[in-house]
Amino acid sequence: MKRIILIFSLNILLFSVFSCSDDDCPGDSQTINPTTIKEYHTINYDGAINQKYRFNNKGLLSQYHSTYTDYTFNYEYDASDRVITISKNDLNDNEIESVDILYDNENRISKIGQLEYTYLQNENYYHSGEGYFTPEVESFTDQNGDQIETSMRIYSTYQDDNLDGIFNRCDYYDTELNNLTTGQYLGNDLEEYCEYSQFSSYRHDGNNLISSNEYDKRTYDTNNNPLYSETSNIKYVIGFLNSSFNNGHPYPVIISKNNTTHIRWDVDGPEETAYEFEFNNYNLPKNRYSQGYYTGIPEGEQYISAKYYYQGDTIPE
Repeated sequence: MKRIILIFSLNILLFSVFSCSDDDCPGDSQTINPTTIKEYHTINYDGAINQKYRFNNKGLLSQYHSTYTDYTFNYEYDASDRVITISKNDLNDNEIESVDILYDNENRISKIGQLEYTYLQNENYYHSGEGYFTPEVESFTDQNGDQIETSMRIYSTYQDDNLDGIFNRCDYYDTELNNLTTGQYLGNDLEEYCEYSQFSSYRHDGNNLISSNEYDKRTYDTNNNPLYSETSNIKYVIGFLNSSFNNGHPYPVIISKNNTTHIRWDVDGPEETAYEFEFNNYNLPKNRYSQGYYTGIPEGEQYISAKYYYQGDTIPE
């Protein structure tokens, strides 16, 4: 009799931990997993939340809001965990812009919004823009009285220069000159701009983002970062996003497998931040503590700079 009561009690306990109502369930599942991240909040020194990350039932980033921009970004995925839609909303939840992302049979990006991408196998890079940007045509009269026409083509290339899975973007402005009076081709002038993408300076070692620009340096612990997803392709996608969607704040922390323990903001500079973590019973971060330093001397007091909430947790407004 005692055994039956014990089994019945355990079943009630397991049901209370691993089940939820329709309103509480993430996604369309009727079960919850207390080791899967649900929300992640970053907090400023005064204790106010300045960034909110929300995750779907599979632990994939589904929404990001920042008080720095007051925009909310929403992410949708297909059954293979590939990003297929990103939308940008204002504070009233009105959609400002949205793009769909399409893939070819090799899981390579083929189209984002109205912009198509062609993968060049031999060169190992993507090409886009031609056929989307209408050539800008102008004409003028030269010193000889000849009519000169200029036609500028705009296109971009995307290449994994560092072989770290993050694609770097270069923009090209190719101006062709023709003498309409004589019918002579006068050549072209090609301008290249590779500083356009903020991700071109990202450096990833295969596990973690070790630098987000040319100056900072990041180190990590060996514990699992619950914000990271092994199945998501978001690291691959971010280098292709235009300026409306490449807000860089959410990406460094979700494309690293481990937890950041230290950032030197300039390898030659005096400012750095050290991070410590409080872990829950599943050895996953619960709170992150930050301590700033200047020339090795602590600045201010250590404070809680981020909180992690998992499926089943009570999340404050």
